[in-house]
Amino acid sequence: EKDLTVIYVTHSIYESVFLSNRIYVMQSYPGKIFEEFDFSNQEKMEDYRFTPQFFEQTKIVSDSLERSQNVK
Repeated sequence: EKDLTVIYVTHSIYESVFLSNRIYVMQSYPGKIFEEFDFSNQEKMEDYRFTPQFFEQTKIVSDSLERSQNVK
C-alpha cells in the first residue's frame, strides 16, 4: 500500500464532501486557507450521498465558505 495525496480543486461542495477526506476552504482574497475539515473517519460508500452525515458535512462546508467570503 502506498500513501497517496491528490489535490482536487472544485467549486462543488457536494463533490468535495463525497470525494475528499480533507477539505480546505479558501478566502477569495488574498487566496489563503480559511478553514480545514477532516472527514477521513467517514466511510464513503456509494449510498453515503443519501445519509444525514453527508448533508450535515455539506452544510458545515457551505457555512464555512459563506463565512470566508465575509472576511476582510
